[in-house]
Amino acid sequence: MAKSMEAAGMGPGEVIKALRVIFHQANLFKEQMRRYTLDELKEVFSILLSTDKALKSGGLNGKLILERMIVRLCG
Repeated sequence: MAKSMEAAGMGPGEVIKALRVIFHQANLFKEQMRRYTLDELKEVFSILLSTDKALKSGGLNGKLILERMIVRLCG
C-alpha cells in the first residue's frame, strides 16, 4: 500500500500518516520504503502466494517447499 501511495505522488510523511504508522517505527518504515521497488514487492508477494498454495495442497514436503521459497527470494 505504501509504495502504491508513493507512486500516486504522496510523500513519505503523508504515507506514514495515512497508514497510521506508530511514531517510533516511522524511521524504519521510511527506510523499508526506500529499500524496495513496487515491482520487487509484487514479485515477493507472488513467491509467497505460490508457496502458501503449495504448502496447503500437500503435494510436496513442507520443508522442501520452504527451502525453494528461500532460494527464490534470495536469488
